[in-house]
Amino acid sequence: MGTFPVFRHTVEALREGLSSDSVPLSELSSHFLSDPGLLFTLLTYVKDRHPNKDFPLVQSALSVIGQEGIELLLGSIDTIFDEDLNLLWAYSMLLRSAAEVLNLKYSRFEQDIAICTSFIPVGGLLRMLIRHGQLKELLPLLLRLNTEDRIFIQERLFSSNHLREMELLQNMPNIYRGVIFMAGFVFSRDGKRIEELDNPARFSEDYTRYELFKLLEVTEYAAQSILFPQLIEAQERCKEQLKRYFFMTEADFEPYLQEVIEWFESKCADYSMDNLASQVLTEASDFNQGGFGFTTTSIDFGKELDRIYAENREGKNILVWGEPDVGKRLLLASIHQRPDNPNRAMPFISVYCGGISTANFASEFFGAKGGFWGIEKHRGALDIVREGGTVLLKNLDRMPLDSQDMLAATLREGSFFKVGETRPTAFKCRVFITSRSHPLESGLISKSLLEVVRPSILYIPPLRERRQDIEMIADAIIHKYDLPIHDPSLVLGLKEYYQGHPFDHNLLDLKRLLFFTAARHIVGQCPKRSE
Repeated sequence: MGTFPVFRHTVEALREGLSSDSVPLSELSSHFLSDPGLLFTLLTYVKDRHPNKDFPLVQSALSVIGQEGIELLLGSIDTIFDEDLNLLWAYSMLLRSAAEVLNLKYSRFEQDIAICTSFIPVGGLLRMLIRHGQLKELLPLLLRLNTEDRIFIQERLFSSNHLREMELLQNMPNIYRGVIFMAGFVFSRDGKRIEELDNPARFSEDYTRYELFKLLEVTEYAAQSILFPQLIEAQERCKEQLKRYFFMTEADFEPYLQEVIEWFESKCADYSMDNLASQVLTEASDFNQGGFGFTTTSIDFGKELDRIYAENREGKNILVWGEPDVGKRLLLASIHQRPDNPNRAMPFISVYCGGISTANFASEFFGAKGGFWGIEKHRGALDIVREGGTVLLKNLDRMPLDSQDMLAATLREGSFFKVGETRPTAFKCRVFITSRSHPLESGLISKSLLEVVRPSILYIPPLRERRQDIEMIADAIIHKYDLPIHDPSLVLGLKEYYQGHPFDHNLLDLKRLLFFTAARHIVGQCPKRSE
């Protein structure tokens, strides 16, 4: 059997329920769905005893083993975590809440299956904590990282990673093993991710695993967006995947997160953990997004920035292009926040163009009568910014040209019809654009759209072409994430690295370097032990 560490408050609530003859199995099952360690211990315990059968649902698994089996299961648990790991439990409950809210909307799976899938990353971390006690000190950092960076650090520090730990479990229900192995295929052990995963045939077993994997990814981004609001990348990925795989519009993202928060608070209240919920949500709400900027030490690039800043003061549309992750969106976001921006007080919304097609174009940009919750009217991006706001078209070169032409016609007309409406909505907005390709030479951006928008264009060079800026950018990242990189020898080693590393993935490479340096330093401060 694969035993996992568990959390004390959930185990105590389960034992209290077991001591009462009047508590039904359905109520006991809620405790297993509130603790990844309890849940995976149960599933592997039952699979060990019934290897030729699958019991992926908690209540069916409990029915098989009964009260006596539950007590034996509890007796097999060796590690119980106290409040010093409450952050990990809070993260787990955010994952659960994100999965439940999303699954209720689309009703694709049994809730148990959605919840268990969302717990897979935490299950792997729990398994690693058994053998690597230093991981406990790393959790506040690891939980902030995307899966690629998390795996990169884990492999180099511990020669394993949280997905690999779950892959090693042979006694899991088949549906979860399928999702785990798909995740292990998508995320390699060197910290790389397959960009696009082929969509399997609908109604096939692989398609179910594929949809569950997408649920796993998006719920983790949602949890990070709430717990660590400074992680703009997590929010962007969450929005993009919700749009692409669950057809959620941009305007519905904040209501979705708010619903997740309400469910999370309810879960905490069930275990008298209201103070924990208040603490993590208060810390998140206290984060101040202001004060960020985009600067350079290069005289020539500095002149280009000054030109764009001046044109921003005039309210012109702006297009920024360059390699992935050079800071295109960061620059445009900082431009919007400048005190001299005439549209600063107006709405600002991003649209991730890689998820736009002719099928969802009208819903995304115009909106519709029925909202995401089926109660309020859904507002599209252009409706939100219709009175002088700014719409940012992220990676416009990934949007099909026919959709770009449709957008050009709409901007030229200055009005649109919401889906299901018969009266037009007039609008006037600014347009910001990012592109990975040359806007005039690549052929990936509609000429008609460029003619209508008439943007001021800026090129951001890759980091390898502006090495004089790397140390300044790195210092800002260290400060933002409060990374423990202050030792003179660490700082000196990083400076040498800045000058020689190719930084093929620009800011992503730089962040990975800094996070790994911080993680190695944290582990170096811990006494080496094995549990």
